[in-house]
Amino acid sequence: MQPETIRIAVVDDDAADRRVLEEILEEYGRLRKLKLSSTAYASGEAFLAGYIPFSFRLVCMDVYMEEGKLDGVQTALALRERDHRTGIVFITTSEYHRKDAFAVHAYDYLEKPLEKEQVFRLLDGYLEPDAPQLPALGFICEHKEVKLPYKEVVFVRTGQRNYLEILDASGVLYQTRLTFSSVQELLCEQQDFLQINRGVIVNLNYIRDIKDGNCLIGSMEENAFSLPLKVRDAARLKTVWQNHVFDRMRRASGVFRKAAQEKR
Repeated sequence: MQPETIRIAVVDDDAADRRVLEEILEEYGRLRKLKLSSTAYASGEAFLAGYIPFSFRLVCMDVYMEEGKLDGVQTALALRERDHRTGIVFITTSEYHRKDAFAVHAYDYLEKPLEKEQVFRLLDGYLEPDAPQLPALGFICEHKEVKLPYKEVVFVRTGQRNYLEILDASGVLYQTRLTFSSVQELLCEQQDFLQINRGVIVNLNYIRDIKDGNCLIGSMEENAFSLPLKVRDAARLKTVWQNHVFDRMRRASGVFRKAAQEKR
């Protein structure tokens, strides 16, 4: 059986930087004995024009791009509307935009000028073949078995006619006969999930904002959901979410500081 080709996209308007990364990727595949191929794009528009969801294992995206109208963050947001699984790595000259990684669930950052050791370390972590399987929520929907990784569960709520509604990161809304209590027991043990009202659990990582007593989910208006908070707990729930965001930013800052120290 032939090994699967690991396809990586490089999106950068600087031709020299594209070549550097492609050469590093080629060397990585050769040394790790992996079947790896890279495809380069000079702009976000060029990348999105013929994009097929899930066709790449990883997309390396320059944050600042003057070629075309879309920068790297805007391109990544457009990518996430079509594809919720493909890994995204931002390429930048500073740490200023690392908070933008949260909106698109980026895997990591690479800082320019790119160094082989930095790229190899990132790829070793991302492509680790023996990584443990992600915990998943299993259920039946329309007579089909679905296994949804916890990190892709956006929210769970009690729906009509005793159905449980589960929204995933790609915008698919499932209906299942699972009981709310059974899912509550599983998800509320995870630090990323919070029950915000009777019969409603949300993934804190997908909350766009909390205001006027509502939890806003989704980055685009046409794909947005507004979930009411339990009135008497609204202030506490907002504080829990804000602390979660700050904690993620602190952890990300720690990773960048460690990487910077290793580079020295």
